[in-house]
Amino acid sequence: MRYDIFNLPLFDHVGQRATLPLPAAATTGDTEIVASLLKVIPKVNEQYSDALHAASSKGYLEVVQLLLKAGTPVNITAEYLGSALKAALRHGHDQVVKYLVDAGASSNPHTFKGHTDVVSAVTFSPDSQLVASGSGDTTVRLWDIKTGAARHRLKGHTDWVRTVAFSPDGQLVASGSDDKTIRLWDAKTGAARHTLKGHIGWVQAVAFSPDGQLVTSGSEDETIRLWDAKTGAARHTFEGHTGRVWTVAFSPDGQLVASGSGDTTVRLWDIKTGTARHTLKGHTDRLRTVAFSPDGQLVASGSVDITIRLWDAETGAARHTLEGHTGWVRTVAFSPDGQLVASGSNDKTIRLWDAKTGAARCTFEDHTGVFREVAFSPDSQLVASGSEDKTVILWAVY
Repeated sequence: MRYDIFNLPLFDHVGQRATLPLPAAATTGDTEIVASLLKVIPKVNEQYSDALHAASSKGYLEVVQLLLKAGTPVNITAEYLGSALKAALRHGHDQVVKYLVDAGASSNPHTFKGHTDVVSAVTFSPDSQLVASGSGDTTVRLWDIKTGAARHRLKGHTDWVRTVAFSPDGQLVASGSDDKTIRLWDAKTGAARHTLKGHIGWVQAVAFSPDGQLVTSGSEDETIRLWDAKTGAARHTFEGHTGRVWTVAFSPDGQLVASGSGDTTVRLWDIKTGTARHTLKGHTDRLRTVAFSPDGQLVASGSVDITIRLWDAETGAARHTLEGHTGWVRTVAFSPDGQLVASGSNDKTIRLWDAKTGAARCTFEDHTGVFREVAFSPDSQLVASGSEDKTVILWAVY
């Protein structure tokens, strides 16, 4: 007698098919067994949702199709569809993911509302308990992931907040604004700590070093600056770009800062010497976003040329060009486990890509406005997105 993962018999001792619970049948991938059971199992039955999850985990597209056609909203709810989608994503079953998304599956557990203008920046706290967002309404908000409530509304900037970042220990939030300043806030109390002044143009991007000692910023004034996170004092200014610096990111070892500019290049800066180790050329229009992979081996960049490029951080060589978006790529992020790249675009979609191969994995569409930024939670389970529709959405990835 043979057994499946539920330890239930698939065949009896004489080789005849046994009567199976629907979830166990779904794990076999045998559409004939599943179709036979669907004829006798009541339409309102909890086995449908369990079977859908099992088939999605295994990647059995035809079984998934049978279950969705036979099921009802009562036994295959939006929650169960989302669970099946997460299972298919986790195991890399792209065809099942596409089918479930087309069938209405969504993996967004929360939509945070409260900003009164475009949400241009989002990031997770290191403990995955909070999401920080920055908006055209000049505020930063700290959201409780579990409840969806805003814990703090940070007021002090006098113009659009373009960028936000948590310190590695989660104690500080940095924000950059069109008022040409960076502000450091106490994440627990919401109190302002420091206001960093020196840029003569809008502050487009901020990031903390991995040890939390430094903050880097990129500006419309075409420079990158380093600041002391504890005192707020200016440390260094990196010059070389010939266009607005839209984006900055620290390497995981804290030795490099990547910057992307309107001059169409990515530059990798040595923070000790202030020199550019590499200038990465290949994009044909303005850079809007850069990110390092968790192991520091790759740099991802997104551009107005509607592509994402993956680069070798050590050599500066191009690895992959990811194509699929039909509008500007405004934001990219690596999952903390290094397996995925998320991108957000003017085409109102988020796309997930395989970081190793560059292959497209799936597409999320739920905002009614252009995506401004995406960020992975530290446990790689969620993606947060900010949009021109003034909302923040959390998406369950795994």
